[in-house]
Amino acid sequence: TSLRQLRAVEINLFSLDRLPIGHLKSLQELNLSNNHIDSLKLPEYFSHLLFLQWLSLQANNISSISVGDLDALAGRNLTLVLSKNDIKYIEINALAGVYLQQLSLRYCFENTIIMQACLRNLSGSHVNSLVLGEYRNLDKLETFSKDLLDGLCHVHLQEITLNSFGDAFSDTNSLPTCLNNIPTLRLLNSYIDQVSPFPANSSIRHLELKNCKLKRVPAQSLSSLKELRVLRITRSSQKLTDFKVAFKGLQNLKTLDLSENSITSNLCWFCLMDEVPNLKSLNLSFNFLIELPPECSGHSKLEHLDFQHTRLSNPGKLSVFHCLSNLIYLDISYTNTDIMIECPFCGLDNLQVLKMAGNSFEDNQLVNHFKNLAKLQILDISSCRLQHISLSSMAHLHDLRELNVSHNKLLGLHSEISAHLHVLTILDFHSNQLATLMENDLKNLPSSLKYLDLSQNLFDCSCDHLNFLRWAKEHKALLQHAKNMVCHSPVDLKDVPLMSFDLTSCQVSTTTVAVSVSISLALALTLFLVYKYYFHLYYMMVLLSGDRLSSEKDNNYDAFVIYS
Repeated sequence: TSLRQLRAVEINLFSLDRLPIGHLKSLQELNLSNNHIDSLKLPEYFSHLLFLQWLSLQANNISSISVGDLDALAGRNLTLVLSKNDIKYIEINALAGVYLQQLSLRYCFENTIIMQACLRNLSGSHVNSLVLGEYRNLDKLETFSKDLLDGLCHVHLQEITLNSFGDAFSDTNSLPTCLNNIPTLRLLNSYIDQVSPFPANSSIRHLELKNCKLKRVPAQSLSSLKELRVLRITRSSQKLTDFKVAFKGLQNLKTLDLSENSITSNLCWFCLMDEVPNLKSLNLSFNFLIELPPECSGHSKLEHLDFQHTRLSNPGKLSVFHCLSNLIYLDISYTNTDIMIECPFCGLDNLQVLKMAGNSFEDNQLVNHFKNLAKLQILDISSCRLQHISLSSMAHLHDLRELNVSHNKLLGLHSEISAHLHVLTILDFHSNQLATLMENDLKNLPSSLKYLDLSQNLFDCSCDHLNFLRWAKEHKALLQHAKNMVCHSPVDLKDVPLMSFDLTSCQVSTTTVAVSVSISLALALTLFLVYKYYFHLYYMMVLLSGDRLSSEKDNNYDAFVIYS
């Protein structure tokens, strides 16, 4: 009875009455796709599923929606997916009294005549988000006329998504005028290659154009959308190459997402501040080339800036962020940036998140590049070919909570560096060249640390590092991916899991110690006696030698003299 998600896909179900789920009071998601259900009439037990939020009847045999079919959902606010059903008729007021969070009707109508008639009968319905259209490899509609969607003018909508309507829909001018009263308009997988100016009184606040055929950002045509807050033009990877900040009067625009295109542009900070003065988020990730100007005056309201996987020109060689004092989040990961100046992030005094993986630093050394980032909380400098981190590089990062230095060539993390990071909770040091952590390094690890990844390093498992090996076993709960911590040396222990290392192999027995000490003392005593009585021993050897020689030779001596 506590089940929250149920998938009953392709089970040859012909009727909802035969589904024994009335007792699942906590059910939130129900997926009945790809069956043979031919009626949308919901059994009475659906009224007991008070927590149901998502119901999918996609790809069944439903051909009509009639009054009373959804009475069991009266007063609800759920998502209903009816895509890939061959719907031929929707009765007037069929959705009366039902409040749907989303209604999906993709690939449901055999032709435009049936679609137009069905949509007109939705008048008066309350649907927060409506999804219409086809699929990329499945399409029935051959034309798209301006009056096709007229029936939606009397539906209470907050968002409409038009997906994969084919090459007949190539200009926003084909949209009915009443859609300008809907706050959110999403045009996905379309052949749109031209955006006509919208009416000056348009209420559109959120506009998304995804995977379309635009060759340039239609800044001037979109400038008529005075209420626009969010603009997303994404995934036109082989088409959209040109972006010039030519918006006029978009005082309310706060989010601009132009990611996953092929844009080459000289970005103008001053133009952004002048033409979209309240912009807070700019996403130009996964594009071709963006040149950032060194001239930067004034104070932009930008808080979020994403350039990841877009080649950047000038950062690292020039200070280009001086006017972005309000920036909180910056991602320049994999942007071909080589940090060559001492203060590449000057001006970013309020920055809290810096992601710059996949770039490089001069001489592969991290020095005092972050001295002005006192508010930084998250820092990612992984895959930067770093070989050395200076002692002063982290001295000003007292608020740092997450540090990722993985996939570099670091031999260790000096205790004086971690000593500055008093509130650090996550340290990712995997895939470096760490052999061990010395006792002083272990003592200076931040007490706040909750996540430490030392996996895939070059650990030396010889008994010389017994303290570290013992510490690793005792702190297994702290170490992430501990199974990937393996010995690199000595040769006889190569690839042995560090956690499987036998600590007792480094311990010498009491008997062995006693024998070793006794032998050492005896040897030392012998050497001492030899040294002290050296001349006496030497005299005895000579006497013995002389006596042996006299017996061998027939020589007589009157006297024997020895000098000492």
